Amino acid sequence: IISGRASSLGRVALSRPVTAVPASCLPSMVWGKAAAPFDANEMLDKARGSGTLCIMPFRKFGPDESTRFFTACIQEPSVLVELYASGHAPGVVGFQALAQFLRTPGCRLRHVCIGDSASGDDLLKELAAGLGHEPCSLEVVDLEYKGITAAGMDSLGMLFGTGAFAQVTTLKLARNPGAGDVGLSSLLRGTGSGMDRLCSLDMSECGLSAASMQLVGSVAQRGGLQQLAEFRFSNNQDDGDAVARACAALLRASPRLRALFLCGLCVSGAGAAALASTLRESALEELRLGSNAHIGDEGVGAIASAIANSRLKVLDVSKCGVGDQGARELACSGLTTIDLSHNSLGRDGCDALLGSESLQVLRLFANPALGSSYTPESIGAAMRVARNVRHLDVGGCALGGTNAAALCNALCVSPDSAPRLDCLEICANDFSEADGECVEAIAQLRTSRPGLDVFWRTNKS
Repeated sequence: IISGRASSLGRVALSRPVTAVPASCLPSMVWGKAAAPFDANEMLDKARGSGTLCIMPFRKFGPDESTRFFTACIQEPSVLVELYASGHAPGVVGFQALAQFLRTPGCRLRHVCIGDSASGDDLLKELAAGLGHEPCSLEVVDLEYKGITAAGMDSLGMLFGTGAFAQVTTLKLARNPGAGDVGLSSLLRGTGSGMDRLCSLDMSECGLSAASMQLVGSVAQRGGLQQLAEFRFSNNQDDGDAVARACAALLRASPRLRALFLCGLCVSGAGAAALASTLRESALEELRLGSNAHIGDEGVGAIASAIANSRLKVLDVSKCGVGDQGARELACSGLTTIDLSHNSLGRDGCDALLGSESLQVLRLFANPALGSSYTPESIGAAMRVARNVRHLDVGGCALGGTNAAALCNALCVSPDSAPRLDCLEICANDFSEADGECVEAIAQLRTSRPGLDVFWRTNKS
């Protein structure tokens, strides 16, 4: 037993020397108590009823434990439906046991997330070898940040090509930069009947170039990926304008594609305009372009002009260098959700957005010019024109205590001020609990409008 006191850093300050614990004992020690031995059946019991099991990273789930666990699952194949074991390294034998479980008649495992940041290739290799040609029960395969290389992507392509993953609807491959263009090409060998049900594909941060977007578009043109509803291609190589132009084929050939994510690709205003030219021919409802700092008002204006005859309703242009001109054009576009966080909007752009007849969700976090462009009186006027906004985020906009209080008071005093608002975010605005006027105004707002959620502190509502 170690006696001591907690220091200011949360460590333990020892009151006397302590004999070192042998290294061989450390894995079984938990605050001075021996950890209970791994019981596979007890672990499986945790999934009874809900069908879901989450094995936290601090639990031991290596080759021996995972093999015993999946052996127990084989005895009762209908219990486990969702498994979250990210951060663990079951090793080759553990992955082989998982493949055997998936081949067991009556297996109901639908959702799997397993492995650490270096085990993705081994996992896919063993699944490809162990599953054969019969479709397994998996529908959601989460392989984010698993160290997958082109070799692993080749195994994944085999799993789709043989039909073993024919039931998969959601495939998450984000944060595997070793996959690359070669890896995606290997994966798409499994298109056709093998990917008939794939609805969501996340290839963010996978080291891909515009050539990969062209490949996906050509596959769609040949009749593949026809169920794809969401495609994430964010944070890949910095050839965003080429990617934007390559999207045209994908958008025209994908009748069910509703959401496209192209964040952090160095798309410029010209690239955004090229993308906008295809919106009318697509089924796209949600477009995410955040962290493309050179889109600017020019690119946003091109998108706004194209929206009228499209299905687009949700647009993210956060961190895109947008000012009041772009905001004014978006206000008349018919969008229902706009994210303009981390831009340079002032009062003119914000007033135009608040007065939009269609806009319901408006995110303006970290537009610091807003705070100095408003007075308490003009804030009240702005709220009176916000007839349709339901969710408003003006956190990090340098409002200060005076303007934040004026905003809350405006919403209290007049029933015509943002009458449909049900969520207000005003955190990180240079005021604190010591600002009595502002805190009192928030309390009064909550009392007068109990259906309105107000968030104003980092970890508290």
